[in-house]
Amino acid sequence: MGTTTELLTVDEFLSRLSHDEPVELVDGVVRPMTPTGGAHGLVCGRLVVLLGRALDVAGQPSAGVVFTEMAAVRLFRDRESVRCPDVSVVLAARLLAGGLPTTGALTVVPDLVAEVLSPAEAAWEVEEKRAEYLAAGVRLVWIVDPRTRAVTVYRPDAAPIRLTRDDLLSGEPVLPAFRHPVGRLFDGLAAQ
Repeated sequence: MGTTTELLTVDEFLSRLSHDEPVELVDGVVRPMTPTGGAHGLVCGRLVVLLGRALDVAGQPSAGVVFTEMAAVRLFRDRESVRCPDVSVVLAARLLAGGLPTTGALTVVPDLVAEVLSPAEAAWEVEEKRAEYLAAGVRLVWIVDPRTRAVTVYRPDAAPIRLTRDDLLSGEPVLPAFRHPVGRLFDGLAAQ
């Protein structure tokens, strides 16, 4: 699709969407997503697996769904914006009756979002996303930095918490039983 100067509605954006290049729609403007690398892919993949395991309890219906950055999310009904969080979780209680739509953007605001920083991602872009997620009602935001091997945790109306290698990453209040050593998220990455 590429970057355009023309303002688009969400419906126009979704009808023109191509998977040739990852893009988001922010207030009607198409923005390319920052190129990622191996560290980004490794950490995102690890988070998808860990969160998926936390949601699937043996013998029980799934407690929710984990999405990758290929799932477009419409956070606000009154804005022409579509975001693609690196990893997100929607708990079963908030999923639409009858299942998820097969086309279009998700209209359920995630309960948890994880953004894994890309080497070329600007600080203002990350801050803009984080603020939008919390304003839309996301209850837990993780900003994961493979370079510093740290995770900053954001919850509404609470001070951010920066976790490093020896700390435990908690899924509270979304997934209270989820606990994982921060350092293990980055296993396999080259030393800095």
